[in-house]
Amino acid sequence: MDDFLSIYLRDQRAMGVLWRELARRAQRDNRGTTLRDHAGLKARLPDVDFDHLIDRAARQRADLEPFRTRAGTGAFTTATAKVTTPKAGR
Repeated sequence: MDDFLSIYLRDQRAMGVLWRELARRAQRDNRGTTLRDHAGLKARLPDVDFDHLIDRAARQRADLEPFRTRAGTGAFTTATAKVTTPKAGR
């Protein structure tokens, strides 16, 4: 039974490495492009201001970053440590 388990675990590890490499390659090949570019959405939805939506999403992500950082820190501190909530940027 241990032989089958070791074979299974090696196969799972190999697939994990393969998927990670595939994801990195896709990220590298698509850097600087958006779904708008790949799906031709600008031509199909001419009234939508995609640049505004992209900028708004970036601002929202920046606003949330202190909370994400604080939550990550809080997840790895002791239960007795006090975690304060940062104030929103706006």
